[in-house]
Amino acid sequence: MNKLRQSFHSFFLTSLCLFALALSVQVSAAQVNGTIYGGSNPLAGVTLMAFEISEDEATATIVTDSNGTYQLALPDGTYNLLVQPPVDSGFANTSVNDVAVAGADVIQNVVLITTASKLSGIVRDGNGLPISNISFKINDLSSGVTIASLVSGSDGAYSVGLPNSTYEIDVHRFGGANPNRPFPSYFVVWPLINDVLVAGDTSQDLNLPFVTLTGKTVDSNGVPVPGVKIDIDKNWSDYSAGYRQYKQLRTSSMSDENGDYSLVVLAGLDALTLIAPVDSGLANTIIDNLILTTDISIDLPLAFENRLSGIVRDGNGLPISNISFKINDLSSGVTIASLVSGSD
Repeated sequence: MNKLRQSFHSFFLTSLCLFALALSVQVSAAQVNGTIYGGSNPLAGVTLMAFEISEDEATATIVTDSNGTYQLALPDGTYNLLVQPPVDSGFANTSVNDVAVAGADVIQNVVLITTASKLSGIVRDGNGLPISNISFKINDLSSGVTIASLVSGSDGAYSVGLPNSTYEIDVHRFGGANPNRPFPSYFVVWPLINDVLVAGDTSQDLNLPFVTLTGKTVDSNGVPVPGVKIDIDKNWSDYSAGYRQYKQLRTSSMSDENGDYSLVVLAGLDALTLIAPVDSGLANTIIDNLILTTDISIDLPLAFENRLSGIVRDGNGLPISNISFKINDLSSGVTIASLVSGSD
């Protein structure tokens, strides 16, 4: 009987601890709430985005209701709140920085008083055609504070109300809905434009530095090779615009049954990797010294294979499985293979 009581007691304590843990997880998000005013009146339809410090993607987004009120559930942390009123409201975007959330609800009212100037335009691909679902941020040039976070519309258009100032515009794609035209899977251009002066209503198109590569994947004899993966994972600094742009690109494509491929990249890309089909007798191959500034048709040759093999061993010299490693070209730093050791 004593053993039964002890078992029940242990089970009860364990269950109580688990319940307390679950309860603590459930209440870990505090509420940041308040009212957004346009002048002296509550303003409906205002978009609020909460960005944790040093993060590029919003933790939470909400739109004020008909009474101008909002409520954001946020984990503990420090946030910048981006406040974006409707463009036709006449009020400018603003930000409330360094809002600290530490286990308790926070009341944060915002009064918009600055009259807006409208910045608008079309986001265009490398051929000058309107492109949808491209994300970009508008930052105050002097302070670096993000004042707007936008996505191009179905017609490539955007419009936002801003205080008169000078801005830079960062463009990126991390995911989300697909654009209506060919695009790289993941890319960053910071900044795309570094000196947009807004002093009254201003028009500014955003021309993306997209370049399209087409051609065939071939062997060193010029014979087409199907099923080759063209893989790119690069970041670099580009000064061709007259100022420093940080560019990052991750994208890939597969050549078809005829060896044909097509791939959209960023201008300035200088290297890519060809991943050969398994057991083709061809090697993964780096294509470097590229100078990509405009659309180009180019055949991409794979070298014939030289096989590198061996055993991954632990500190006692015994074979060890499931160890991941990459093989990088020493001169370019480009990853040429990503592998995992086998069961033997």
